[in-house]
Amino acid sequence: MFRWRDGAVLERIEPSLSVVEIHTAAGKLLATSKGTAICVDKTCVLAMEPPGPGSYSVTYRVLSEDGHVVEGSYEFHLSD
Repeated sequence: MFRWRDGAVLERIEPSLSVVEIHTAAGKLLATSKGTAICVDKTCVLAMEPPGPGSYSVTYRVLSEDGHVVEGSYEFHLSD
């Protein structure tokens, strides 16, 4: 069991109903897990070719086995 700062508890993730996507700063989709089970237990991994330098965003929506949805996004930056 995982407890978020707001007190929400995340149980095991339902892989078939969870999605992770990576976009460029311009919004171009680079990778998606849609249609692929990439989550095991409480961890999701999206494999992709390394992108070049730039800014990227990751969005996620995961559903736990107890029906609790957790979604969000974050950005990361790569340089030479």
